[in-house]
Amino acid sequence: MLELGMDMESDLGIDSIKRVEILSAMQEQAPGLPEVDPSELGSLRTLGQIVERYSEAAPIPKAPAAPTIEFPSKAPAAATSQDIGRYAVQLHRAPRPNLAPEALFTAKEVQITEDTGGVAHALADVLGERGLNARVVKAPDPDAQAVISLAGLVGVSDEAAALDINREVFRLVTTLAPGFEERGGFLTIVQDTGGDYAQSGECGSQAWLGGLAGLARTAAREWSRATVRSIDMGRGKRGPSEQAHRLADELTHGGAAMEVGLPANGGRFTLRAVKQRAEANGKWEFEDAVLVVSGGGRGVTAASILELADASKGCRFGLLGRTPLDAEPECCADATDDAAIKQALLKHARDQGETLTPLRLQALAGRVQAGREIRSTLASLEALDAKSLYIACDVTDADDTARACGEIRDSLGPITGIVHGAGVLADKRLTDKTEEQFQRVFDTKVEGLRSLLAATEADTLTTLMLFSSVAARAGNPGQADYAMGNEVLNRVAHVEARRRGKTCRVRTINWGPWNDGMVTPQLAAHFRAAGVALIPTDVGAKAFVAELGTGRTGAVETVVGGGDPASALSGDATREVRYLVEVDAHTHPQLASHSIDGVPVLPLVFVQEWFQRASGVFGGADLAQVDLQVIQGVPLEEFDDRPQRFVIACQQAGGSVSLALHDHEGKVRYQARLEPDTATAAEPPEPRSFVDGGPSTTGLYEGPLFHGPEFVAILDLHGLDQGGAAGTLQGTEALQWPKEPWWTDPLMLDGGLQLLRVWGFEQLGRPTLPTSVGRFVRHQDGLAKGHVECRIEAKKIGRLGLRANVWFLDTEGHLIAELTGVEMHVAQASHATTPALEKTGG
Repeated sequence: MLELGMDMESDLGIDSIKRVEILSAMQEQAPGLPEVDPSELGSLRTLGQIVERYSEAAPIPKAPAAPTIEFPSKAPAAATSQDIGRYAVQLHRAPRPNLAPEALFTAKEVQITEDTGGVAHALADVLGERGLNARVVKAPDPDAQAVISLAGLVGVSDEAAALDINREVFRLVTTLAPGFEERGGFLTIVQDTGGDYAQSGECGSQAWLGGLAGLARTAAREWSRATVRSIDMGRGKRGPSEQAHRLADELTHGGAAMEVGLPANGGRFTLRAVKQRAEANGKWEFEDAVLVVSGGGRGVTAASILELADASKGCRFGLLGRTPLDAEPECCADATDDAAIKQALLKHARDQGETLTPLRLQALAGRVQAGREIRSTLASLEALDAKSLYIACDVTDADDTARACGEIRDSLGPITGIVHGAGVLADKRLTDKTEEQFQRVFDTKVEGLRSLLAATEADTLTTLMLFSSVAARAGNPGQADYAMGNEVLNRVAHVEARRRGKTCRVRTINWGPWNDGMVTPQLAAHFRAAGVALIPTDVGAKAFVAELGTGRTGAVETVVGGGDPASALSGDATREVRYLVEVDAHTHPQLASHSIDGVPVLPLVFVQEWFQRASGVFGGADLAQVDLQVIQGVPLEEFDDRPQRFVIACQQAGGSVSLALHDHEGKVRYQARLEPDTATAAEPPEPRSFVDGGPSTTGLYEGPLFHGPEFVAILDLHGLDQGGAAGTLQGTEALQWPKEPWWTDPLMLDGGLQLLRVWGFEQLGRPTLPTSVGRFVRHQDGLAKGHVECRIEAKKIGRLGLRANVWFLDTEGHLIAELTGVEMHVAQASHATTPALEKTGG
C-alpha cells in the first residue's frame, strides 16, 4: 500500500505529533539511525523526503536484530469511582499582585489591535505615559514582541458576530505562534463577557466570545517562554479613557495571572475549580422526557445516555450523528476487529482493481466500526425498553438539525431536553494548525450548539446538558480549537441557565480523559505517566446521571476527572514567567527603618512576599514555599536617589515551581521552590511559662535589634530559654504601611525573625541574620487582624548559627502561618556592604 510519494497527512493520516512518535520508535529499533531534529520533521511531507533526509544525514550501519516491542492493545487500567473528583468552577476574589511582567516592559514595541470603541488609542496613550512604546495596529506584525488584542472588547449584535471574532483572533494568534513559541513574548487577549467570564449569566450574546479565553490558555501551554493572559473586562458604562486606565493597571501590575475578570462595577476576580460532591437534591423528571442527543450513537455520550435510560425508565432518545447508518459491506461480515475489517476491505478493493491509501482505508474501516457501535447502542436502548431513533445529521447545519428535530418530535413526542456531546479532534500546535482543521473542530461544538438551540427554540426544555472538556478549563497543547469550542459552551451555559431560570436544569461538564472514546492507547499511556487517572466508562456514565440529579440550582459548570487533569494536560513542558520589581524611597518608604549602619537592606520577608505573589499564576494557594535560600543579601545603596530594579524569575516544571530574585546585573540573590502543599501543618508548641523571662522589651530595639520605628513588631516578650521563645507581635496593618495587595503579613513575619534574633543574641552572644527557610506555609491570606502570638522552638548550630521553627497564631489560637527549618547565622561584620552580611537576608 505504501509509495514513497505519499503525503504523510493527506494520504497516510500521520500528523506531525504522530510522526515524531513513529520515528522515535524507529530509533529504538534501529539505534544506528542518525539524529534529526524533531522540529525539522514538520517540513518533510512525504515518505520519500524522510528517506532522503535520513540518507543525507549519515550512512546507516547495519542494526542489530530489532527487539520485539509490544504495544498496548487497550488502555491501561482505569481508576475507580473513588479516584474521580468533581469540581465546581467558581468566581473568587483575587488581589492584584502588583508585579510587572518583564516581557511587556522589555519589548521594543507594544502593538494594540484596533477596537470599535476607542479604547485602543486611549490605551496606547496611557501605556506611553508609563514608559512603554505602544501603537495601534490593524493586525500585529508576525515578529511582534508584545501584542494586546482588543477584538473581543466589543458589543456583539448576535452569536454569529461573536463567533467571527473567535475566528479572527485565532488567525491572529497562529500568525504570532512561530515567533512566540521560539522566542517568547507578551500576549494578552481581552474580551467582554461581563467581567466575570459570564458566571452571572448577564452578558447575553457576549458569552459566545468565550472561546478567546480557551485560546489564551492553550497558547500559554504551547509557548513556555511567553507570558499569555486572558482578561475579561466588563465595559458597562465606562468611557474609553476609564477603560484604558483600568486595563493598563492590570497589564502593568497584574503579573502573569492566566485569567482575570474585571467586572464593570469593580473588583478583580479569577476562576477556581473547587472540589464539591454532586448532591442528589433534584427530583427526577425524565420518565416522559424526550432528549435530543448529539454524538449520542457512540462513545462516551452513548454510554452516558444508556446509564440514564437504565436509571430513569420512560426516557426517549433522539440520537444525532455524522455517520449514515448504511448497510455494512458484505465483505466485512466475518470481520470481528479493526485489523480484520481493514484486511477484508483491502482485499475487496484489490479484487475490484481499486487502490486504497492507508488514510482512505482507515476512513472506510472507521465507518464500519461506527455503524456497529451505533447499532449496538440502539439495541442496548431497546433492551432497556427505552424508545430511540437514530438520524444521520450534520449538527453544524441549522436546517439539517431542524429537520432532524422535526423527525424526533414526529416519532417520539415533544422535545424536553438537549444533550450536546458531539465533538471531533484535529490536534496540532498553533504553528501548524490549518483554518480547515480549526473550523471542523470549533464548529462541531459551537455551531452544533447554535443549531440545537435554534431547532428547539419553541420547545419547553427542562434539561440542557453540554459535554465540555478540561482542555477548555486548562488549555491543552495541540487543542486550541477544541479548547475554544468547549469554552464557548461553558460560557453560554451560564447565560442559558439565567435565561431559562428554575424551569430548566443547565449543566456543562468539563470532562477529563475517559478510558474510551477519543483516548487512544498511546494517549492513555501518556495520561497514566502524568498521574492522571482515566475516567472508567461506567464511572463517567454514573457521574453524568448524578449531575442531572443535582437539582436546578446546582453548579452550572463543573470539572470531572481523575488525579489532576488540568496539570497533566501540560505534559512535560516547562513554563517561564518573569516579573519586574522596583524599590526606592517612594515605592517602599518603610524600608528606611530596615537599615544597618544607615544603609537600607531588603528584608527576607519582602522577597518571601514577592515569591508568594509570583506563585499566583501557578496556583499559589495550593503550593508551599520550600528551601528559601539567601544567596547574597541586598543592600539598597541608592535607596533615596533612584529605583533599584529586580527580576523575579519563575519556572514551572511538572508540579513544582522554582523561583529566583535577580539584581540589575542578573546575579541571583534569593532562590526558592514551590511545591504542592501536601504536608500537614506542624503543631505549634503549647503555651508555657518560662523559668527565665529573658530580656525586657524596654530597649530591645536599641540592643539586639537594629529595626527602626516602621519595623517595630514585638509588643511583648513572654520569655525565652534554651528551647525557644514566645511573644506578642503586631502586624503590618498597625503601622499603616503603603497600601499593597499583601498576600502575607510581612511585618508579622519579620517580627518572628526579630524574636528569633533576640533568642540568638541571648544564646550565641552575637547578632544573627536569616540565611534560609526550610518551609513557609500561610494558613490565612493577607494581613493579620489584631495582635499575633508567636511561638518559637530553637536550637544552636555550633557557635555561629541556629535552627528554629516559628508559628504565628491569631487571638483565637488559629494558625496564621508557619516557618519551619529557619536558619540564622552570626553576622561577622555590621556594615551592610561587607561580604559577610551580603550572604544574609537582613
